[in-house]
Amino acid sequence: MTNIRAEKVLLLTGNSFIALGWIRVLWTLISCWIDNNNNNNNNNNNIKNVEDYMPLIYARLVQALGLSCLELVHCLLGFTKSNPVFVAFFLTIRGGVEYILGSSDNYHWTHLYTITCWCLGESIRFASFALAEIFEPNKFKWIRYTAGPIMFTLGAFGEMIMVAHTAQTHNNNPWIWFASSLWPLGFYPLMKQLLRQRRKFIKSINNKDEPLKKQS
Repeated sequence: MTNIRAEKVLLLTGNSFIALGWIRVLWTLISCWIDNNNNNNNNNNNIKNVEDYMPLIYARLVQALGLSCLELVHCLLGFTKSNPVFVAFFLTIRGGVEYILGSSDNYHWTHLYTITCWCLGESIRFASFALAEIFEPNKFKWIRYTAGPIMFTLGAFGEMIMVAHTAQTHNNNPWIWFASSLWPLGFYPLMKQLLRQRRKFIKSINNKDEPLKKQS
């Protein structure tokens, strides 16, 4: 019983930190959009624009990506049923995209769109995981498995168009275009795994089984 309680506390703490990290980035993006809109409407030079916000957005994004590594720790410790290979692959893709293509002065719309999708998806996902450790879990798992496939698809599309934009800005480099064309190959197994988890969860509800003990 003590081990189960300790596991729940660690999952609640870790997932809460990850969710708050992504919510923090999302809030910074919202503040950026509000100020940028006010600047366009009022022509007020004292209001920050996207270029002014980008270093802060990027710094908080890097922190959120770092916190997301706790998900890998959770599954390696056996706290969740997630496949460590898929989790590591997922984290590597996102970290690689941001490390290679993103920067504190990259405020192109493809970058901002991708960050926004990541923030929305991960805020919902890890907030659902955290709340499921406190309240009746099926309600929050339903939210996670409803929003998850949508936000994951939108985020993966953002990553692909980021790579495509990079190819365009590098004299239509064929190797970068090739990398962009490979994106569906990485997307497929991750989405397949997510949909498998969703079907398993829905089946457990339909059969009126006990709530899943471990997140996935």
